Amino acid sequence: MLRKGRHRNLERLRTPVEPRRSSLMFRDEVDCPDTRAVSILHVEDDSLVADAVRMTLDDEGWSVETCADGTTALERLQSGTRYDALIFDNRLPDTNGVELIRRTRALAHRQQTPIVMLSGDDVEAQARRAGANAILRKPEDVPSIAETVARLLARKKGRDG
Repeated sequence: MLRKGRHRNLERLRTPVEPRRSSLMFRDEVDCPDTRAVSILHVEDDSLVADAVRMTLDDEGWSVETCADGTTALERLQSGTRYDALIFDNRLPDTNGVELIRRTRALAHRQQTPIVMLSGDDVEAQARRAGANAILRKPEDVPSIAETVARLLARKKGRDG
């Protein structure tokens, strides 16, 4: 409109168009102009759900590592690998998500890491008592997983920072 309309002389005053960052995190950070990679551990044995969650979080530019069982997840959680958030299913082949939350919260370096329980089971009260920060139902809440993780990370950053 500026180029063809009656306000052609205003085109030079227009600010340059900046590409939108795709991530929900760190948009207005002065000290962090580029989005840093958010690393998430997702524990889910159903490959369809795991793929849906991975695609949703990949769209944000976040890194997602998926484990299909609690034993593998605990090995990764006990390591020094940095995870900004954890997403657990409740029904796993070798344990349940509530127990995984308890064992994760017992690790000193994971006590402040946000945990989301993404499950079709009605385990909200048990998951909260074990230390979950958010409870989402699958499959209906899968599309809101990125928003939930972003909210938890922003809240954590506010406490830490």
